[in-house]
Amino acid sequence: QCDLCGREVGGDRLHEHHLIPKLQMKRMKRRGRKVENETVMFCKPCHDEVHGVFESATLARQYSTLEALRAAAELQTYLDWIRKKNQ
Repeated sequence: QCDLCGREVGGDRLHEHHLIPKLQMKRMKRRGRKVENETVMFCKPCHDEVHGVFESATLARQYSTLEALRAAAELQTYLDWIRKKNQ
């Protein structure tokens, strides 16, 4: 199941999404910040949409939790649409 849209998809069709993008995590660590980088599983369309809508810095700064991504105004139209789609 996709953690973002909630659709059932095959396990091999899920992609690991780093809530804090890897490049941003490296920068944070260089600056001495101790941050855990959690991952969630997204279907490919959701993963592509998140990275198409938000820059890495924005993801790290504003959308570093699954709850924040689910609530993002910029994704609501997409999420309404994808939840109606068949796999």
